[in-house]
Amino acid sequence: MMSKTEPTLIGAQTLTLQNFSSIFKELSKVFELKDLVTVAVSFIGSVNTHNPKVTVEKLKMIKGLVNSVLFENNESRSVLAPAVIKQV
Repeated sequence: MMSKTEPTLIGAQTLTLQNFSSIFKELSKVFELKDLVTVAVSFIGSVNTHNPKVTVEKLKMIKGLVNSVLFENNESRSVLAPAVIKQV
């Protein structure tokens, strides 16, 4: 869904991006950080759009990931940082 560029998906993509990074604190209680980082990196890479609204939300989502539990851990940060840098 996130890699599609159809105008009908912009609303759903925007909402998904707005809420994506907020779930990682709770998910870290259930899943290992390395699994969550894999999901986050894959998700960041799947957002492929040139729509300004989606791009703004993608950058906000990346900021949320950088401020999340994923970026506090050295091991997960070493995987997440290159993906974040590539997107920015």
